[in-house]
Amino acid sequence: MASKQGLASHSAEPPSDAPPSYLDAVAQPPPPPPVAAPSSSSSQPGPPSYDTANPETPALAASERLLTLILNGALIHTPEQPTRPLYHLNRPPVNGLRAEYSIFKDVYRLSSTAGEGRIRGKERHLYDFYSVLRSDVQVIGKAGPAWSYRTVEMTGSTGALGSRWMSCVVKGHYEVGRSRKARFLGRERGNDIEWKDTEGNVVAVEVRTPGHCPRLEMRRHLEAKELDLVVTCWAARVFRECCND
Repeated sequence: MASKQGLASHSAEPPSDAPPSYLDAVAQPPPPPPVAAPSSSSSQPGPPSYDTANPETPALAASERLLTLILNGALIHTPEQPTRPLYHLNRPPVNGLRAEYSIFKDVYRLSSTAGEGRIRGKERHLYDFYSVLRSDVQVIGKAGPAWSYRTVEMTGSTGALGSRWMSCVVKGHYEVGRSRKARFLGRERGNDIEWKDTEGNVVAVEVRTPGHCPRLEMRRHLEAKELDLVVTCWAARVFRECCND
C-alpha cells in the first residue's frame, strides 16, 4: 500500500478490501493478539519484582531489552503484555483539537500475603497536554520535579506533506521527523518517524503501519523521567496528527 494511502483522511472510509488507515486504527484499534497461557510447570517464573516491573533507577541496565510500546486506544502497553499497561490516557487521542489529555504511569508492586505473591497497581499522574495554537502543544508536568518536567512545548513543522505533524520539535529535548532513509524507502518504511535527542542520537522510532496501532520502538535506554516524556510527547504527536486529519 502506498504511503500516501496510509496518510489518508481520518474521516474517509477505506475500500472494503483494504485495511483501515493508520489513523483509523488509532480511533478504533484492532483487538490485541491472544496471549499464550502460562505453563503449569513448577519452574515457571513468578511475577516480576517491583524494581523489575518499574525501574526507577537513573538508567536501565544496558543488558535489558529495549522497550517497544503500543498505543491501543487509551492504553499504552508492550506487545507481550496487552492486559498490563505501562501507561494510560484519560481518553483515546482522537477527541478533537480542544480536548485536554492526561497521561498516567501504571506502577506495579509485588506484595506477599500468606506466602503467595500478588501484583498490586497504582497510577502516577505524569502530564497533561493540550493544543494552545494551531501548531503548538503545551505539556504540563503533574508529578513533581523528580518525575516530570514543569512545562514542555511542542511545535509542529510544515514539510513536503504539509502541516500534518509528521515532524515536530519538543523544545529543548527532541526533534521528530522522517529520516532521509525512510523517505527513500517510500512504501515499506517511508512513514516511520525518528525521535532524535539534542545531540542527534536516535532514541526511538515510531512505526506507522496502516491497519495497526501506533508503535514506538526504543533505540536507546533512557532514564525513567526521560522515557516518560518521550511516551507523553509521542501520544501528543498522534493526537495532533489525528486532529489535522
